[in-house]
Order: sequence, then C-alpha cells, then structure tokens
Amino acid sequence: MSRKALYRVPVGSSLILAQCDWRVVDKDDEGFAVVSEETGEFTVLTFERVNQAIRDNDCKVLTPKQFERQKRIETYMGGKRFIEQFPEQNQRDARAKLGILLAMAEIETELGELTACKLNRPDIRSKLQNKACEIADDKKLLDNTRLGKGNLMNVLSKGRTLLDWRKKYEEYGCDPLVLIQRDHMKGPTKGQLTRLSGEQERFIAYLLDRLLEQRKPKIKTTYEASKAAFKLRPEEHLRGFAFPSLTTIYSRWNAIPAAVKSAAQDGKRFARNRFGAGSTDVRALQYGEDCRTDQCLLSFFTDSKGALMARALPADQEDSEQAPNEVRRLWLLYIFDVATSKIIAWILAEAPHSDHQKALLRMAMMSKERVKQRYGCEQEPPAPVVPTLVVSDNGVATRNADVMGRQLGLGIDHELGRTYHSTDNSFGERPFGTIEFGVLNFEEGYTGNRPDALNDYDGKAQANLTPDELMGILSRYFIDEYPFAPNWGTGMFGATPQQKFEEAVEKYGGIEAPNPEDIRLHLGETKRLKVNSEGVRFMGIPYNSTQLQSYFKGSFGKVNVHLNPDDIRYVSITIEGETEVLEAELRMTILADLTLYEALQVMRDAAEANPEKKALHQKHLEDAKRLRVQRSGFFPDSDLPSSYERMEQCERIAEHLMSVEYINLERNPEPGLNLMDRGPETEIQTHPKVDGDANPPTESAADKSGRIFPPLKKSKL
Repeated sequence: MSRKALYRVPVGSSLILAQCDWRVVDKDDEGFAVVSEETGEFTVLTFERVNQAIRDNDCKVLTPKQFERQKRIETYMGGKRFIEQFPEQNQRDARAKLGILLAMAEIETELGELTACKLNRPDIRSKLQNKACEIADDKKLLDNTRLGKGNLMNVLSKGRTLLDWRKKYEEYGCDPLVLIQRDHMKGPTKGQLTRLSGEQERFIAYLLDRLLEQRKPKIKTTYEASKAAFKLRPEEHLRGFAFPSLTTIYSRWNAIPAAVKSAAQDGKRFARNRFGAGSTDVRALQYGEDCRTDQCLLSFFTDSKGALMARALPADQEDSEQAPNEVRRLWLLYIFDVATSKIIAWILAEAPHSDHQKALLRMAMMSKERVKQRYGCEQEPPAPVVPTLVVSDNGVATRNADVMGRQLGLGIDHELGRTYHSTDNSFGERPFGTIEFGVLNFEEGYTGNRPDALNDYDGKAQANLTPDELMGILSRYFIDEYPFAPNWGTGMFGATPQQKFEEAVEKYGGIEAPNPEDIRLHLGETKRLKVNSEGVRFMGIPYNSTQLQSYFKGSFGKVNVHLNPDDIRYVSITIEGETEVLEAELRMTILADLTLYEALQVMRDAAEANPEKKALHQKHLEDAKRLRVQRSGFFPDSDLPSSYERMEQCERIAEHLMSVEYINLERNPEPGLNLMDRGPETEIQTHPKVDGDANPPTESAADKSGRIFPPLKKSKL
C-alpha cells in the first residue's frame, strides 16, 4: 500500500472522517497532522488510512478554497446548503432562473453582449424564454414561476435584474443555490424577536430551571412562588421592572423539546427508553437464528362457561345467591422469529410461569399439526426449529435458573434484554398491537388498550369466549393470516413472512432438525421412579422396552424418567453414574395421540364413569375416549388448552388415579358379587344410640324396611 498521499489534501483542508471533523495543520512523511475542530485533540492520520477512506467514500475532503466558499454560501443563504431544503415552489423558481441564465449565455454568442436595454426589448425577452425552454427540453419550464418582483407569476424581470442574477451566480461559483429566493431571511433576526429586558430573561431562566424538577411542579403555582423568591437589583425597580406574563412563560415552556423535559423530570433512564433512537439493522438471516420471546396481558376477558363451579358455604349462608361464572384475563406468550417475522410458538396462561416458558419452547421445536387440526386451520403451521438465540425480557417466566439452564443444555444461547431499553426489542413487541387491534378488537370481551378507553362498553360483562375458543382464534390468525400479510419491518420490504421463510430455507440450506430426546431431557418433566418387570409408570401411565429390561436383567432399581408432556409416546431414562440414555415406549397405545394432561383427563373420566369396576381394561378406555372425541369434534376438549395447564395440576390428577389399575385382574372374592354391591345382611347392622352422640342418624339414613346403615366415612372408590 502506498506510503504517500494519492489524493490532493492541502494544509488547511477539512477532513470529515469517522464522524469527526479534522483540520489538517501539517503534512510529513508519516501522514497528516490534524487537530479536531470539536475537542482540540491533536493526532496523525497515516496516508494509508486516508487513502483507503477516500476510496471507500468514508472520508470527505474540503480544501481551504472549497471550505471558504461553502461557508460564504451558507452565510448568504442563512445556513442552508442544499436546494432540497427549500419549498418545492422555490426550487421550481430557481430552475427557471437557471434556464434564463443559460439562455442568456447562448444568445450572447449570436447578438453580442447583452445589456439591460437589450434585455428589455420584447423580441429579446421572447427569444430568451423560448431558448430557456429549449435548453431544458421542457415547454412548461416557466409556467407558474416567480421571475419578477413580489409574488407575480409568469412575469419576467427587467434586464437590470437579470444581470444581477448572473453576477450573483458567477460570484458564488455558479452554484444554483444562490438563485433561490431568500424569503426565509425576511423579518427581524432571532435576537430582535424579543422585547424583554435582560432581567426579565433572567427571571424566565430562573423559573424554567425550577420547573425542570423531578417533582414536576405546576407552572402557575411555581410562577407565583418564583416572583416572591426572585431578587431584583435596585436599578430594576428604578426602571419599572415588570415580571413577564404567564402566557409568555407557557410559550417558553412549550418551546422546550419534549426529550429535554423528560430527561429532567423523569430521569435519564426513562427518557432514553422513550426518546432513544432505535436500530434498523438486519439482525438475522436464517430461520430460527434470532428468536424473541415476550408475554403480554391481553386486553380481553374470557368466560369459562360450562365449567362446574363449587364453593364451601357456612351454614348461615346456605341460601345466598350463587356467584357469577368465572371471568378472567389471560396472558399471551409467544416466540417471534426475527429473520422471517413469523410467530413460531404461542400459548395462553393465567400468569407467566417457568412451566409455560418451557411449553412455549417445546411448541417451537415440535410439530404444530395437532393445533392445526384441533382449531381448523387451513395453511401449514410454522416448521419446528431449534432456536440459535433466544432474547427475552426480565419477566419471571424467562429470567430464572430453570429455564435458562434448560436452554443452555439444548445449545440455545440466551440473552436478557436491557431494562428501560424498549428499542432493543421493538420489532418483537410490535405484534401485540397488531393482535389487539386486528383480532381482539372485534370479539366480545375486549376491554380497550388503556383505562377508560371504552366508557360505555363493559367487556367483562360481555365476555362469552372460553380460553380454548380464544386459543383457536389466535391459532387461526398466526397460521392462516399473519404469515401471508405484507410486512414492512426492518429487512422485509413489504414481503410476507412466508416468502421470507421460503427464501431463508432455499438460500441457507434448510433448518436444523430438533432432537426429540433432547426435548425430553431438557424441556420435559422428570420423576425418579422404580423399575420392575413391567417397566415404569409415569403418573400411572405404563412405559416399557426391551432395551430397558435387557439393561437391568432382573436387578431393578430407581431411575430418572424424562417425559415430554406434549408427546407421551416415549420417555427417556437416565441412570445415576451411567452415560447411556435408555428409551421406553408407551404400552397403552390408545393414549398415544394425546398430551399428558389429556391422557390424565381420559383416565380420570374413565374411572369416574365406571365406579362399579376397579380394574379398567382396554374397552373402558376406548369407550371413554370415544365419548370425549365425539363431544370435542376431534380431540378431547377442555376449557383450557393443554399448554395452559401447569405440571402441578397434572400431578394432582395423577394422585387421584393412584388406586386405578390398568390390567384385567380378577378381584371378586365370590362369584356374582360386585364391588359396589352391599355385603351379606350380617354386615348391615342397626345404629344404637350412644350416649353423648350429638348427631343421631336421621330418617333419611333408613331404607323402606326400617334398617339403618352406618354413615359412610371413606370413599368406596
């Protein structure tokens, strides 16, 4: 690379490099000695750096002559340097004047020097206008333009004025900018606008300084207090000092930029969050490369209609009115893919929790075909993907060791957003507004985007959608509508998310395939269970495999069982001290297409529907499942989506089913005797009255024969 200057940069030139203005004060064998115009810092810029910066168009050079000329033009034009800074009418006038000047130069070659008298001749003026239109190749060049005094249109100035135009044009280096009419420089200057004295200006500065407090004092009361606290010099009393009016104070206060007020009254952190400049760079190119997760309390009420509700009442309130159906607002959690602007996972929850965040990650890494079938979607749902980076806010659902550790185990980088930096994730939060005003606003139960937004509409009273119906509305929107709408986000340029997805897959070689075993190990639920000859039972659901039995060979012990609650067909088994991961499959295939919560619901319904039999065999499960599928339309229906439930609820259901067997064993001690039949008459005994018994049996406890049965104290189930 050359060690000398390739470009002419004389001493005194101005170098605008790396967003800094440098003045060249000397030049030697090493490079240019420069000093900063802003800070006065002195340094040396090598020839190689300056040459390369000029080649890359990263450096602007202004020679002393150019610098002085630019400063002179800026002074003449009131600080403006480009024609585009002026109104369109002024630009058209300057273009017409330039055409007249170029026409004058050509006519002079034919008729000789043009004087003011010649330029006033009608034939010359007509020829001048025709020549200008010919040079510009625009017959309407002079139409609706101001070429004379005042605001007269289509009137060409006299010859003397035309010569003044040419003189000014040549004096400023033939820069068309000086032909602009300087209407913006008319009137008094900035220093002449005010009629206030110096002491009055000092009072205004004193008052405004009091108003820029974090306690946000009111203007009127502060104005009155400041008049009492402001100290006047004796000379001002002699001059008849008068305080500025309150109207003047309001005008000065309104002239202060909003960012300045916010920085003073709300603090630097809040002001940066509200007025800070965002970023418009393209953050990701591949599908799943950069994913943003967020949660929002929806401005929408749901009603769990059809749900059985019960509450314990004291004896003195037995006749009180029933409580209304439960109505609540839900949280929406989703994962947004930056490269394609697709929503790749979404769930509803009563409150953000780590279990919901794990379910959200599982949904992103698994097929959403069940969601499509359940809610009647038409298009293909987002493809499963292992996110490379997940960026989240500081919410309790994401900022916890459990979720962060599981993501690191999957090889997913996790990044927390900065507090009070909303511009960091503006594109990730943008769909919330689209969902609210494009989807929820049209449904009964909408509450408005802010308090008192809907004054005469009670969204809570009008709520009629269940959480599952709301999940269906959102699922159809995320699958059928949102991916096919033009998106004008950063890097999208009006393309649809589906188009960007297809481009990303085509150009970057497909998507990284999720590993089902990794999902079970890192995002699933784990229990420590005992292995026997029948395998293991996870919450009462049986699992077994040849690999598992071959490993233990009859010497059974406790193992860690890992289950994906959204896909219960397989479990992964880890053993302390061993590196091998075993796999077991579901031994009750009728539950294979259900989630964990749905499977426990089916088992519980089957047990409650057959109280006469404790041994539930395959037929009972088939009947229970068939009944549930018929009611729901396709899959077992519930008031809440499967991802809405937390693991604690599944564990409570499993505890309720601990006494239910799933093998067909003979349990009747005597033929023809069922579990719920009453025993021999010898077991039926009268209930003699015992001294001190405060609750003797009532008549309702006796049958028609007069026999009295003892009270039931333990469930026969």
